Amino acid sequence: MNRFIISSRDEMDEDDQGARRGFAPQPQDNKQERGALVCYFMLGAGLLGPWNALIAATDYFKMAFGQDAHIGRFFTICYLPLSAVLIGVLVYYGPSVMNPRGRINFAFVGFTLVMIMLPVLDFTVVDSLPRIAIGLILSSTLLLGVLDGLSQGALYGEASVFPAKFTHAVVGGTAS
Repeated sequence: MNRFIISSRDEMDEDDQGARRGFAPQPQDNKQERGALVCYFMLGAGLLGPWNALIAATDYFKMAFGQDAHIGRFFTICYLPLSAVLIGVLVYYGPSVMNPRGRINFAFVGFTLVMIMLPVLDFTVVDSLPRIAIGLILSSTLLLGVLDGLSQGALYGEASVFPAKFTHAVVGGTAS
């Protein structure tokens, strides 16, 4: 009997009856899937973690460089436009430049190194050479914008291959 031609209600199995009523059978949630969802959530959180850390530290940088520094505005100008342009370019040229997993790994290693470098800059340069320090901090913000642009499209692209809940996990991570 052809599975797609059903002649009577008795010949339908439970899945077909549920689907006919609008209730599609739900796959069983397993530990691997939950672990993958947690990983995508953490990747989403790590994607905007450096930006959130910089923005949260604007009061400190105002104190270190003076009230008229407007450091939050400089962070925004350095980070966001470059990130947005790079995301747009990599949406078109990205797969030919570097594979998505490589872009994600490279960016997260870069995030880690830059975020380690910022406190070192603070301890060594801020008090003695404030103008050089603010230049180095803004340069690191530019680098974080490049790394964000490099990884963001790749991460969402990787998550979009799976069911929608994986993309929701990335979005939830960036919102946390």
